[in-house]
Amino acid sequence: MHEGVVIRPAETVWDALAMRRARNSCREFMTRDTARKTIAGQLMWWWFNRPEVLHPFVVDTSDGVVGYAILSCDEERAWLTAGLLPSARGRGLGATVFRWLTQRAQAMGLRPSLEVLLSNEPARRVYRNLGFINTIQRGKIMIMEKR
Repeated sequence: MHEGVVIRPAETVWDALAMRRARNSCREFMTRDTARKTIAGQLMWWWFNRPEVLHPFVVDTSDGVVGYAILSCDEERAWLTAGLLPSARGRGLGATVFRWLTQRAQAMGLRPSLEVLLSNEPARRVYRNLGFINTIQRGKIMIMEKR
């Protein structure tokens, strides 16, 4: 794990709002819902998430919450999603978060999978370095999974 980084369950409304801030800062990299999340929208998501399916986490450093990580689970896969504030990017934290998510998914007996924009070559490089392979291309999106 990256020194000084704690990835912990998002448990409070303040965690949900910190997740919103990080998510809105990287929405241009998202593959699906790229709309800006409002406070009300984020709180609705928070209050109505299904804990058996959705596992939200925050990425905490000495600078406070700098990102989020989510495992969204189905019968056989865990879909990995994460985002970091601009100030936390480029320091290897993303690889740390995705390595942690991958280990967590595998411990749950699920196949780690993710979606990435074809145009996001830096992220695709990180995922390949973590052992993810391209499986399906859907338009501008590549689905990758860990085998």
